[in-house]
Amino acid sequence: MEIYTRHLCSDREPDSELQYKPFDIIEDFFESFSINEIRQTLWQLVHVAVASENYFFQEFHQRDCLLLFYEKLGKLIDASFLITNQSANVSAQDS
Repeated sequence: MEIYTRHLCSDREPDSELQYKPFDIIEDFFESFSINEIRQTLWQLVHVAVASENYFFQEFHQRDCLLLFYEKLGKLIDASFLITNQSANVSAQDS
């Protein structure tokens, strides 16, 4: 579990695809899933990890790290969604 926690909480370089087309990747994500589906799925993942007997999240620190990740990822998703929609609105107005 220590390896998983270190990976979850460590610095990591972005994938090379992301470096070239980050906005396209974000746009594709929100075209694939609605914001409600994303929030629901994210919560389901955390709920299963924390509420079930799960080898990976037995220690308090591991669960705490997961919940922090959940909180930060939720904010990142919301911000990305807003940026994507604002950009789409600006593009539509320019046409």
